[in-house]
Amino acid sequence: MQEGLKKRLRISGKYKDNCVNGLLINESIWKYADVDHIINYPEFLYDIYKVLRRADVVDIWEDKSKAYVLGYRCNINDVIFDNHRNYKTKKARIYLAYKYFIYYLCLSDKNYWSPRFDNTIISLKDNISVEKEHLICCTEVHV
Repeated sequence: MQEGLKKRLRISGKYKDNCVNGLLINESIWKYADVDHIINYPEFLYDIYKVLRRADVVDIWEDKSKAYVLGYRCNINDVIFDNHRNYKTKKARIYLAYKYFIYYLCLSDKNYWSPRFDNTIISLKDNISVEKEHLICCTEVHV
């Protein structure tokens, strides 16, 4: 079994991948090449399929599931900016978020915005849950 897959499934007992992944700007994120695969099935299902070697599990999932995009509020200190991990203080993270928001507004106003190349990948720290009252929107994705 692949070493990365062992870690992801916690076979080694040391690594856990329990974070909520996403993109900072919620505009057509299902077209973003790094995450468009999760429209069909979540990453953990792919990991299970690889271990069990049962592609039919993915087929069953695709037949019975629907994809959604969730918007939510969270504490900025719980957010990890994947390409900017050196922004450690709350003030620095807020600055970075505003920088991306302004960048988005400027580019989208001129129709230059690309969800694939201009959107920053974010995630919540491991084991952070999004409470129901923090959900802002829930949109079914039709592709």
